[in-house]
Amino acid sequence: MKLLPIILVSVLGLTVLTEIGLRLTKGLGNPPLYVADNNIGYLLTPNQKMRRFGNRIEVNQYSIRDGEVEKEKKPGIERVFLVGDSVVFGSWWTD
Repeated sequence: MKLLPIILVSVLGLTVLTEIGLRLTKGLGNPPLYVADNNIGYLLTPNQKMRRFGNRIEVNQYSIRDGEVEKEKKPGIERVFLVGDSVVFGSWWTD
């Protein structure tokens, strides 16, 4: 009769340790958030910073995966405009 509670506590403890480990090492439990958009269906929520599967993900004020972007371009700064899906950016959740 004492074996069943020991097994249940062990399974519960292992589950909790696995959950904590995945949150700390893989960034699970903190997913990127999306908002509905009438034109494209969904859009990353602006101003997010997180780690996911070991990769640092930063979403700026324009829902683009990059650091903050100023409206006015500073002298000597070049900007490149890429059109496409995640392949253009270098695959899915990469640094």
